Amino acid sequence: MDRRHLLQNAFFGGASWPLWGAAVKLGLAGNISGAISHSALQSAQYGGDIDTAPENPNAPLSTDMNVKDSIYSRAIAGLEAEYGGRLGVALWSPFDKDASGGGYIGGHRSEERFALCSTFKLLLAAFILRQCDIGKLSLDKKISYSQSDILSHAPETQKYISRGYMTVEQLAKAAQISSDNVAANLLLPLIGGPKGFTKLLRFFGDDVTRLDRIEPMLNFVPMGETRDTTSPSAISSTIAQIFTAGLLTDASAATLRQWTMATNTGPNRLRKYLDADWVAGNKTGTAYGNGSGDMAHKFNDIALLWDKHRQGNYLHYIITAYYEAPINSDPKDPKHEEILAQIGKITREFIHNR
Repeated sequence: MDRRHLLQNAFFGGASWPLWGAAVKLGLAGNISGAISHSALQSAQYGGDIDTAPENPNAPLSTDMNVKDSIYSRAIAGLEAEYGGRLGVALWSPFDKDASGGGYIGGHRSEERFALCSTFKLLLAAFILRQCDIGKLSLDKKISYSQSDILSHAPETQKYISRGYMTVEQLAKAAQISSDNVAANLLLPLIGGPKGFTKLLRFFGDDVTRLDRIEPMLNFVPMGETRDTTSPSAISSTIAQIFTAGLLTDASAATLRQWTMATNTGPNRLRKYLDADWVAGNKTGTAYGNGSGDMAHKFNDIALLWDKHRQGNYLHYIITAYYEAPINSDPKDPKHEEILAQIGKITREFIHNR
């Protein structure tokens, strides 16, 4: 099988939209097997303005980006067209020498804002570990709480309610692994609340992601709301820094890696087709619309892929996916998670053919 058909079959399967034809019309298809340098996608094409990011999946392929990466972005746009709703995706590789714009490889609506939902808990766990690394917190510190603090989805904190406390380490682990809402709320005051969380983001160079409220209010993000939001590209960059820029000690980075790998939410999302090929971790986020027609159901996931053949914390790829289902759709429709699984499948095949 020649490379053209390999790419077609690997990426698109039964997709009905003519991605390969678009490349042929532009005279780019012949370059797919060659080495084509990347441009600074985000800054050069979009100028950092989320309102100018291309939203039309039928827009011409850019001749300034690697053709294969452009095809990846078009494949993701095709999923949005097939499933409906609004989809934001960014694929990053912190150590990929060919990646442009500080690690960005490709995506769709990667500069647009989406609700964080519980994906903020991955960053929260990292910030807590960092505060412990620099001596401002201790993992053994006991945090007291009572029944009045309990919210919906408190699988770990509910277990210890009779004891009346959990350690900082237990809370951070619970927030990441089981997305425990109470654990997150108990940890936030240790770093200055949502404002302190956002201040840390700014310190690390993320001027997009913001946290304004606590659980569960932070999940109410109707159309046009900027509170408690991020962009796929911004949060990917921050995660890359956490694992690769020395923000955590090696021991804390290894701990966070283990927590993401042990995460028990979202088995049918990004990791569904990834675990066999990579050492994978993830962090999900979910929120349901209010029935008023101004807030979509939200299904988010962040996947972290480590090369299984390399030792240490060599984070190879980051996939961030934020999906707003069609307004008034059934929140229990399995398609809302399946679109995320398909992103994982497309990404796996794309990586294999880079």
